Amino acid sequence: MMDAYVSSDDARLFLAAIPDPGTATRIHKLSGVLKRAHQFSGKLIEPERLHVSLFFLGGLPEQDVRAARMAAADVRMEPFEVLFDRTASFRVIAGSPKSTRLETRCPGADINPFLAVAALVAAGLHGVEKGMQLTTAPITGTNVGAEKIARAPRSLAATTEIFKRSATARDWFGDDFVEHFSATREWEWRQWQDAVTDWELKRYFEII
Repeated sequence: MMDAYVSSDDARLFLAAIPDPGTATRIHKLSGVLKRAHQFSGKLIEPERLHVSLFFLGGLPEQDVRAARMAAADVRMEPFEVLFDRTASFRVIAGSPKSTRLETRCPGADINPFLAVAALVAAGLHGVEKGMQLTTAPITGTNVGAEKIARAPRSLAATTEIFKRSATARDWFGDDFVEHFSATREWEWRQWQDAVTDWELKRYFEII
């Protein structure tokens, strides 16, 4: 099957875990439900092509890719479970005492990385200084156990108000920064309120 992806110009190979036909069909149906519920625009992968990519080799000489393909043909793997946990804002990457770390998924792709890192460091040091402990049990799997955990603010306006009133933010960053940065975010929110989005045009243009 991999021969179709091998060429003298751009030889490449990916190793994949392929579910059985019944599981692939169920995943495909569930994906359709989620697509309609959240109005996603992407095209679903057909059940017979559904896979989980484990590794990718690209830009290698053709003979190396063919050798890797031959080796992969002999690999046998025990069944394992795939969980989609992108709903978690924070994830603990467990390992040894030195390698255990926290993965933060709150910031978006448009963040200022310097401010984001500064906020994370400040929050972490504040917790260490105060000896703060986690008071809620961790969620597992696909958001199991999150029913009683408070959601993060869902708008820039609400987030800005919390930041502006935060004694911790003022302690670590100073009143001048908090007031100035809050003012810029309030201005940004007003710009958003005055804008007409693509979604609104598609949704209401024919109705109104």
